[in-house]
Amino acid sequence: MIRVGPSGWTHPRLADVWPIRRGPTFDPLAFLAGHFGCIEVDITAHAVPRPQHVTRWKAALAEAPERTRLLVKLPLTLGELARPVEERRQTLEATAAALRPLLGRDRLGALVLTLGDGVLHGAAETRWIAGVARAFSGAPLVLEAAHPSWYESRALDAVGGAGWSLAHVEPPDRWDAPPRRHRPTGPIGMLRLLA
Repeated sequence: MIRVGPSGWTHPRLADVWPIRRGPTFDPLAFLAGHFGCIEVDITAHAVPRPQHVTRWKAALAEAPERTRLLVKLPLTLGELARPVEERRQTLEATAAALRPLLGRDRLGALVLTLGDGVLHGAAETRWIAGVARAFSGAPLVLEAAHPSWYESRALDAVGGAGWSLAHVEPPDRWDAPPRRHRPTGPIGMLRLLA
C-alpha cells in the first residue's frame, strides 16, 4: 500500500487548507488523518514527546480511516553520533518510554531515525542503530542517512541486519549526495521529498 502525507500539522502554511469554520474543538491532526494515509510527527525530532501528547495523537486518529498511520521522527540527538553516548542513551530511554503507547499499535507506520550529515557508516554506527532497534523492538523502523557511505552494499546489509529500512531521500544537488535509488533493506519503502 502507498501512503502519502505531510510532515507535521503545525506549519503556518497549513492554515490555508483548514476548513473556514474551525471551532474550538478543531483538531488539525484529526482533520489531516481523514484525508491522508500517513502523517509525520515532526515535533518529536526536536524534543522527547510528553506522554499526554502521545495519548492525544492516538485519540486524534480514532475516527480516521484504518489505513492512516503516523511516522514518528525520533529525536535528532539519537542520530548525532558525535554526542556523548550517555546523553544519547538517556534520550533513547526517555523516548522509548514516552512512545510506548504507540509501539506495536496498528497506527504506527514507522519510527524514523535521521543520521546527521557527517555520520559515515562504520562498525560503531551499526552497533548504535542496532541498539536503537532493540529499544523499539517490534516497531517498524526507517533510517534516513545523508552520507553516501550508507548506500554501499556492505552498509545496506548492515542496515537491514540491524532491523532498519533505509529511506530514499530526494538528494540535493551536491557531489556527495546519496544515490537516487538503492536496493531495499527492509519491508518499508519511504521516499522523502524535500520542499
